[in-house]
Amino acid sequence: MVKRLDDLTAKLVATGVPPSKWQYANNKLGVDVRKEINHYVRDYLSNNNPDEWESFLSKLNSESLYYDRVNGDGAGMKYRNTKLNDMYSRVGNAVLGQCRQRVPAVSPNEATPRRVSKTAPKVTSRRQSTLELPLSIQASLAARQASRGLRRMIQGEWSDEYRQNMAAYYALEDDIER
Repeated sequence: MVKRLDDLTAKLVATGVPPSKWQYANNKLGVDVRKEINHYVRDYLSNNNPDEWESFLSKLNSESLYYDRVNGDGAGMKYRNTKLNDMYSRVGNAVLGQCRQRVPAVSPNEATPRRVSKTAPKVTSRRQSTLELPLSIQASLAARQASRGLRRMIQGEWSDEYRQNMAAYYALEDDIER
């Protein structure tokens, strides 16, 4: 996976977009880079967090079936695609952050570095920069960040309380229409 992350970083650098602008929603990155990010995220989650990935997909499928049953007209498929795109965007931004850390601070594609005011106080941190860590630890940190984002998404939107609230909302909506 580290090799694929390095390859992805090389493709991102080749786009000519400065690393500070590497965001999943940035159209300048191109569709092919975004597809590669999606493929990396899908492989990464299915290999490193298979239980959470399967849980996400099963809950997503049940929710999309529910939306089809309630709304019809392909609403479930639209809901499923929206949620998948949201997940790819969140985890993709985490992956892009890891790629950004693999690129030197000033690359030839970026303008001159920002100037720091001489009067500004220097902030020191005891925390070690992730660039100074071995690649295996960097990959572990990326894994933890992706896992945390996926878990937060699953727990937030597919909790029993959320489902009950949505069912009550749709019931109320049906009563108003009648």
